[in-house]
Amino acid sequence: MASRASRYVPVASAAYDQRRIERHVVAITRVTTRRHGEQAQDARLHDISTFGCRLATGEYHEPGERLWLRFGGAAAVAATVVWSDAGA
Repeated sequence: MASRASRYVPVASAAYDQRRIERHVVAITRVTTRRHGEQAQDARLHDISTFGCRLATGEYHEPGERLWLRFGGAAAVAATVVWSDAGA
């Protein structure tokens, strides 16, 4: 739950066509992805927007797959893969 002082704004679930929303370029290397019941894998965060982010990982993730993302040791965040490009 957000407080009045927070900048939290609820948004609808991401969709493929929302990938064109303005993204903020970042280069964060302390990111991990984890499938349910598996070990965390290192990833790199390239950009982020209101509706999602672009990660580079060492493995392929199917669209619709649920993952846990952790940024720099903070609490894990649930995520759903919307689009994936093997080897990109």
